Amino acid sequence: MSITDDADTGLEGSSFLFGANSAFIEQLYQRYLNSPNSVDASWQQFFAELGDEAEAVVAEVRGAPWAPRSGLETQADAYTADSEGSTILDGARQAPSAMGAVTSAQVRQATLDSLRALMLIRNYRVRGHLHAKLDPLDLQKTVNHTELDPRSFGFTDADLDRPIYINYVLGLENATLREILDIVNRTYCGSIGVEF
Repeated sequence: MSITDDADTGLEGSSFLFGANSAFIEQLYQRYLNSPNSVDASWQQFFAELGDEAEAVVAEVRGAPWAPRSGLETQADAYTADSEGSTILDGARQAPSAMGAVTSAQVRQATLDSLRALMLIRNYRVRGHLHAKLDPLDLQKTVNHTELDPRSFGFTDADLDRPIYINYVLGLENATLREILDIVNRTYCGSIGVEF
């Protein structure tokens, strides 16, 4: 048996540790560190053979303390084991935020606002040229197109200054409807425009 055959056999034996399984195994290992009996006996044996110190493994998963955080929790931070060994997402244990609980109606409204704002932005990208000022003599009358009217998407004048989550579509995570309209009009409806 050659060296490459030994390496291939070793990789085949541990290939389950990589890829999509890594988050699951990390979660199991965190449970094992909290309570070894909370995982299957085969995993107990596997983790015991690693011989790693719990603090060192968790510190490695979290990364350097000075490294910027992406805002996403690692599995080691997010999951803990309760007294029975069941995995619980830490957020499920926490009380509602200091801002108060959010009602399902508020979540629904925020979702609808985001979807409608993204559809409005998309329409400006596709149809914004219809509002472009291409006539230097101003001989053509400006026609309002319903595809570019915020009221067509369910917005009213009262919504102009309410922040809406748009996921950096226009370079902003949140923007008011007024800001969205200003940006899309400057970008897609001016005398010089951007083709999307």
